Amino acid sequence: MNGFARIRWSSIAGAVFFSAFVLALSRFWVPEEIRQVLKAALLALTAAVLVSRYAVGFQGGIARFQASRASSRGWIWSAMSIQPVEVFGAQRFVATLVLGFLRQLAGRAAPEPPQGEAFRYWRTSTYPAAAVVLAICLVIELPVGALLMKGLGMAEAKRELLHEALLVLTTWVFVLGIGDRYWLKAGAHVLDAAHLHLQLGACVRGAVPLRLVTGALVQPRRAKGRSSLGKERILEVSPLDSPNLRLLLAPEALSNVRVRGAPVPDPVEVLDLRVDEPERLLAALAARGVPAGASRS
Repeated sequence: MNGFARIRWSSIAGAVFFSAFVLALSRFWVPEEIRQVLKAALLALTAAVLVSRYAVGFQGGIARFQASRASSRGWIWSAMSIQPVEVFGAQRFVATLVLGFLRQLAGRAAPEPPQGEAFRYWRTSTYPAAAVVLAICLVIELPVGALLMKGLGMAEAKRELLHEALLVLTTWVFVLGIGDRYWLKAGAHVLDAAHLHLQLGACVRGAVPLRLVTGALVQPRRAKGRSSLGKERILEVSPLDSPNLRLLLAPEALSNVRVRGAPVPDPVEVLDLRVDEPERLLAALAARGVPAGASRS
C-alpha cells in the first residue's frame, strides 16, 4: 500500500482521462461487445485505484483530528481533516477559489498582504492573456462540440446529456477561473525581517524562514534539459510564466508552505519564483543575509 501513497492524484486523473478518451475512440474499430467488457474493466480498475489511494491517505488521520481540535477548530473542519491531506487540501483550495469568485461578484477587495516589502508577479505575467484565450476557446467549443457529436451519429438523448455535462463543466471552469484571477491579481510575495511570505493566489501560501534559504540567484530563463534534482525536488511558484529567481533551500524550509491547500509532499531543495522585479528581490534578500548562490542542476 505504501506504493499508492507515492502516486499523485493528478497522475491518477490523467491516466483515467486518457484511458476513457481512448475507450471512447475505440467505438470506430472495436466491436460493441468487446467495448462493453473494456468499459467495465476500466471502471472496476479506476474504482480500485481510487479507493486504495484514498485509503492510504487516512494514515495519521486521528492525529490530524486531535491536532485540529487542540487548535480550537470547529467539529466539521476537524472531521474533514481525517481525510487524506491532499484531498482535504484540494477541497479547501476549491472552496477558496469559489470564495474569490463570490468576492469578485460582490466587488470586495482582497485581504491585504502581511506587513513587509511586497513583490508582485501580475504586471509582467502572460496569465491574463492566456485566460482570455482559454475563455474564448471554451465558449466556441460548446457549439462546435455539439455539431461534431451530431456529425458522428451520436444518439440525440446521449448527445443532449453530454452537451449539458460540457455546459456545466464550462460554467464551473469559469467560476474557478474568475476566483483564481481574483486572488492572483491581489497576491504578492512579502519579505520581512525573518521570512519570505509566499502567496501565489490561492495555489501557494506559506512562510519560508530566511535562515533556511542558503542561496539566491536571478534565473533569466527556464533551464534547458533535465535537472539532476528531479521535478520532486523543485517547487515552481509562478502564475504561468518561466521563473526568474531561484532560491536554494535547506531541509524543512517549506514545512509551513501549502500547495493547493496541502503540505509540500516531497523534500524540496530549490524554489523557483516568478516576480516582476527579480533583481530588487535578490538585493532585498542579500540585505537580510541571504548569500548569492550557484544554481543546483
